[in-house]
Amino acid sequence: MNRFWVKNIQCQFIHPPNYETRTSYIIIEENKNNHFMLTERGNKVDERSINELVEMIIKLSSSCEFMVFSGGVSPGFNIDIYKKLIELANKNGCKTFLDASGDYLLEGIKARPFMIKPNIDEICDIIGHRPENIKEIVFHAQKLIKSGVKVVAVTLGSDGSLIVSENEAFRIYPPKVKAINTVGCGDVFFGSSIFKLYHKSTLREAFKFATAVSASKAMKLMTSEFDINEALRLLDDVLIKDV
Repeated sequence: MNRFWVKNIQCQFIHPPNYETRTSYIIIEENKNNHFMLTERGNKVDERSINELVEMIIKLSSSCEFMVFSGGVSPGFNIDIYKKLIELANKNGCKTFLDASGDYLLEGIKARPFMIKPNIDEICDIIGHRPENIKEIVFHAQKLIKSGVKVVAVTLGSDGSLIVSENEAFRIYPPKVKAINTVGCGDVFFGSSIFKLYHKSTLREAFKFATAVSASKAMKLMTSEFDINEALRLLDDVLIKDV
């Protein structure tokens, strides 16, 4: 909370009755460069709080240009919650972005968000099997584009990402860095790309920047820490190739 206030980020929270904030733990083996993430699922959210969330999305989306839907969902929500919220935001003219997994991703896609950011495991959920190569991922991403999604950004871990839109498909290769903690790199990549798109960057500009910021994050211990000046220095080491 204090971090939000320090950065002048406006926050609106819904507080379900008798609800404890879930806690996530990250265990890092410094000598082996391994990390493990333990995430609590959280308590069940009551119906009144869910309705409050829906009303908040309706209100905020009427005055927002972009709206991001991301993260694990607590018990109590139906699997179509992201789909429902994205449809409401889209109806109010918002450009919507989705980063989810499992059934929440599969249902959310049906609402035709502007952009989705699946990782390789989530792509497997979408197509029903593990793709044999990049061309197969491009093929299925293009099917998603035809269904109404505008941008599919597939994160590939240390191998970078694959970006597909109606008019282009390209790979982005990250700079070589000494990774300390890669937890949060996907979130930083997602947020950085949206930031650049909001400021009217092209897809290539946005995701090149996001890749550099994500690389800076990988070099830091904390899950959301990065150095923007370091990221700007890394930009020249980010490689883009058409697919």
